Amino acid sequence: HEALHEVLWVSGGRKEVAGEFAEQLRRAAGRMLVGREVRWKGGLPELPGWGQEERRQVFLCFKEALANVVRHSSATEVELELGVEADGVRLGIRDNGRGFGVEREGGTGLGSLRERARRLGGECVVRSGAGAGTLVELRIPLRAGGAGRRVFG
Repeated sequence: HEALHEVLWVSGGRKEVAGEFAEQLRRAAGRMLVGREVRWKGGLPELPGWGQEERRQVFLCFKEALANVVRHSSATEVELELGVEADGVRLGIRDNGRGFGVEREGGTGLGSLRERARRLGGECVVRSGAGAGTLVELRIPLRAGGAGRRVFG
């Protein structure tokens, strides 16, 4: 049932209601990070000034980052943070996994995250090192009137 709800929400087939973006993040983390200790740093604020398309794209980035944790990190703990700042939104995913040399990363996962963030006018910062875990941080600007702006497609 939750998976169908998510598909409808992501595809735009279901109108988003207040508070749903944060709840979608929480649910996805709970489903994807089974067997790991998951901590949310701070609360899950709402995102003023963002349209549904921006929220969907950030949600897809979030899921891609969590999938990377599951597939590659061997992490036992994951700390998640969604912060609204004066100029934008910061979404952080930090794990205690095996880490990797960022300069040698050749897969498509992080490239996809960086490209999505760029298309939203933001950036994706990755910090990692062998044995040091990984931090993926998305920084996306808030824009007045963002609801009417098409970013993708």
